[in-house]
Amino acid sequence: MMSAECRIEENDASLKKLRVWTEKQEQLSKQLILEDRLDGSLGYPIDFTEIKTVGGFDISFKKGSNQACAAFVVISVELNTVVYKDVLQVNITEPYVSSFLAFREVEPFQLLFQRFLLRRKTNATSVPSPEVLFVDGNGVFHPKGFGLACHLGVVLDKPTIGIAKSCLNVDGLNKERILKRWQNLDSSIEKQIGKATYIYLKGNSGRVWGAAFKCTSDILNPIYVSQGHRISLKSAIELTVKCCKYRIPEPVRQADIFSRKWIREHFVSNTSSSN
Repeated sequence: MMSAECRIEENDASLKKLRVWTEKQEQLSKQLILEDRLDGSLGYPIDFTEIKTVGGFDISFKKGSNQACAAFVVISVELNTVVYKDVLQVNITEPYVSSFLAFREVEPFQLLFQRFLLRRKTNATSVPSPEVLFVDGNGVFHPKGFGLACHLGVVLDKPTIGIAKSCLNVDGLNKERILKRWQNLDSSIEKQIGKATYIYLKGNSGRVWGAAFKCTSDILNPIYVSQGHRISLKSAIELTVKCCKYRIPEPVRQADIFSRKWIREHFVSNTSSSN
């Protein structure tokens, strides 16, 4: 049985870690850019005809374990098919703490992207570097306005889009409230691009945090699209539409499929997704 002294030391260590994470999160958030800057220059509307490839990140865990498989894929936008894929087996030692998911998952994603860039540099792959990265996780639709997609975008200095499969409670928004709004829609609230529909996630403060998004009208549960870094919400939504075949946009869906497949092949037990 753990002694009182050990519990105090453990709590002190946890509090210290949270302070460090909070400071790092606040520091990185000051670099966040929420407008279209595909090449790092001044903001301008994205020309989607110029986007040839997009990337996607996801991570799956061996059930009941810290052992995980992070996956990175590159998708041809024209064909909407995978042209590059890679995985990284990792042992996640950091604890899950609400609002600090990035400190568990951003490092393997960074390593995968750096390995991709190295392979390009050494001509091990000729796949073009993706102009935009989709991340299985939240962007600015996050209690601190700085989710995993924001964190990864800033540290990689790449445009990113957050794709969340579940809804966080942010600024008075929650799943029940959003679905109720959708059931009582009128034409002034619901927006449509092709077969896809979405509503803006406007909180009690008046801020628009992202969009609840359905690829087709027959989908019951929306996903939650928000800006990560160096992209506008308008462009994030439009690119999500362009990359969707099913409920989840292909870059994240394929990364999820790939990571789960790897777990099944290397571990007999079930898998669990990070989101």
